[in-house]
Amino acid sequence: MRFHIASTLITISLWSNESRLEGVFAGYVEGETRKSMDKPVLRKIRVSMQDRSAHKDKPREKTVISNIFGKKSSAPSISPSEPPSVLPQKETNNPSHIPSLMPSLQPSPITTPAPDDSLPTVPLPVTAEPTVAPITPAPAEVGSISPTPAPATLEPTPTESSSSIKDFLIASLTDSDSFETGTPQYLALKELETSNLDPSDPSDQGEILQSYSLKTFYHATSGDDWNDSSGWSIEEPVCVWFGISCDSNQQIEALVLDENNLGGNIPSEIRALTSMLTLNLKRNELEGTLPTQIGKLESLMELILSSNFLTGQVPTEIGEMTKLSRLSTGDNFFFGSIPTEIGELTKLEAVELYLNAQTGTFPTQIGALTNLWYLDLYYNGFDGGIPDVFGDGGLKNLQVLDISYNAFTSLPESAFQLQSIESLILSYNQFLGPLPKSMNLPSLENLYLRNCGFNGRLPAEIGLLTALVELNVENNDLTGEIPTELSLLQNLDTLRLGLNYFDGAIPSELGVLAENLETLFIDDNAFTGTIPTEVGLLSNLIELYIGDNDLSTTIPTELGLMVSLTALSLDNTALKGAIPTEIGEMRKLEVLEMAGNELSGTLPSELAKLERLEIVELYDNYLSGPLNVLVDPFENLTRLEVGYNELTGTLPVEVGLLNKLTGLDLGYNLLTGVLPTELGLLTDLVELKLYLNYFNGTIPSEIGSMTKLETLEFDNNLFMGQIPPEIGKVTLLAKLYLDYNELTGSVSNSICDLRELELVEFVVDCGDPVEVICDCCTGCTDGA
Repeated sequence: MRFHIASTLITISLWSNESRLEGVFAGYVEGETRKSMDKPVLRKIRVSMQDRSAHKDKPREKTVISNIFGKKSSAPSISPSEPPSVLPQKETNNPSHIPSLMPSLQPSPITTPAPDDSLPTVPLPVTAEPTVAPITPAPAEVGSISPTPAPATLEPTPTESSSSIKDFLIASLTDSDSFETGTPQYLALKELETSNLDPSDPSDQGEILQSYSLKTFYHATSGDDWNDSSGWSIEEPVCVWFGISCDSNQQIEALVLDENNLGGNIPSEIRALTSMLTLNLKRNELEGTLPTQIGKLESLMELILSSNFLTGQVPTEIGEMTKLSRLSTGDNFFFGSIPTEIGELTKLEAVELYLNAQTGTFPTQIGALTNLWYLDLYYNGFDGGIPDVFGDGGLKNLQVLDISYNAFTSLPESAFQLQSIESLILSYNQFLGPLPKSMNLPSLENLYLRNCGFNGRLPAEIGLLTALVELNVENNDLTGEIPTELSLLQNLDTLRLGLNYFDGAIPSELGVLAENLETLFIDDNAFTGTIPTEVGLLSNLIELYIGDNDLSTTIPTELGLMVSLTALSLDNTALKGAIPTEIGEMRKLEVLEMAGNELSGTLPSELAKLERLEIVELYDNYLSGPLNVLVDPFENLTRLEVGYNELTGTLPVEVGLLNKLTGLDLGYNLLTGVLPTELGLLTDLVELKLYLNYFNGTIPSEIGSMTKLETLEFDNNLFMGQIPPEIGKVTLLAKLYLDYNELTGSVSNSICDLRELELVEFVVDCGDPVEVICDCCTGCTDGA
């Protein structure tokens, strides 16, 4: 059963020439439960792009990218094995994180209304000097985008002025219809009208525009409900308002309100903040569409809107923000295709569109983003083949590419020739065909190819990827033997080859990976032969999954050398012989799975040393002897499944100490005696299965204390007397099997009332001859 977390840390130091920031790319989570699922079923698992309600919690190869920017965990990487995330440090309200070399627009005074959608650029007051002459903009650098000159009609004259703040705003920014009573614009205007700002004074006009834009934003996004709205008063300069940073000319250069309980919509008036370099509104509850006027923020370098409830299409006007270096709209409800105008944003370094409902093909225009080093399209509905955008003149500088959980059908060979790529995450697509033999990826540390439809052999050339830290090719149709060249990957800490059709022997060369290997999944294949003793050399191994193979061998005693192991899964591998006593040396073991084998002998007393055990699955073997060794010391045990064995003796009273148990399966053994009343102490129990044993006496009334119980199977025993009415207190009970016993009397009304709740299966001996009178049973047997 898969459930553990495996992670790897990769530190990347790269952002831009102006400001180099360091981010951390953090691991991924594997979350599938694979019990009761056969391989053909597993192979057909595909992600439904329609199931938005589930995708927020979907495991991914990595924790979603925004984690490195300070995004909330989901998951949720990124990460999904399903999460990573690698980008700059978390944004803060401190302006020091803004690159000092970023250009800012210089103001020029205006008083005359603008005739179109462009905004007048006006001076803001400088605190050091009451009056400042207009500053002539510096010549633009070669290749930079210069501000569009204001129309000639906007040139102020000494005799022109706006008659009121409202008139000034209508002329400069907002339609008159927007000022209807109760609208955010109306509320912002009323606040401004209480200020001392004079729209006829060119030195006040800039502050009017900024204040109005921000106060409109405040009211449109439920400002009164923000976690922190300190300073957001017209009586205070905007540069001291919470979340705002300004430059030396009092022009706003950053609005950072992440995780601040913002709701509502982003208003179009945001376009007035033309000097802004950073807009960070992530992890709020914003909804509605992204206003097309967002494109007017032509100075913006970082647009971070991830983890909200925004919807609609990403506006094509985003192509006007030509200074943008980071675009983060992930974890929203955006739909439609990626606008081709994204190709105009040639300064982009990071694009995060993960966890949306976007569709369409991969736009070739992305190939123009030669500065791009992070591209995350995880969990959308993109399809078709990916064009060759990775060669010369394209995305050759990529360090992280995540296109997992889409429906892409092909990938150019040039994607496997990226010299700078460190994380290549392609899982859950429909590529089909063999893996390319030529992989010139000298910097690659993480390669995720899970559930892509690849077939054929795992190429031996994969041994040339010597920087590789994590390799995941699970759930494909790969065949043949595992190449021994894997032993060349000395930096490997995670190797996942499960859910394929690999055959032959498990290579003993895996033992040479002892220095770094922590996770080894080779389960659900067609391996034969033995478990090589060299596996015992993997002293740093934390997880070992070899189950669902056809080894037909004994468990090597050398496994006891793996003292760091927390999870050992050897189920359904045709193992024979006894459980070696050396297993007691694995003191960190939390998961022990050996079900579905041919193991025999008694349970070794050394199992009592494994006090950290949480899950024990030993069912469907030939184990014998008493149960005591698995009861007394295990205070962390949540599941104990030892059914279908030959265990003898009674159920010890110490079972009541296992108060974290949610599942107890002792069915189909040779257990005898009266059930201890201490069973009632297991109040977290969801499943209790004691069927096909020789338990006798009455059913303890303390069963009524197990209020979380959903399944109770006591059939095929020797219980006698009446069915305790206290069972009627277990209101979540869905399955109740009491047949083939020696019970008598009538079923109480309290139990029958459960049929109106969750109880759907209730079987007793109410057949011919009648032993139990039952008017609400779903099935009757003829008794013992």
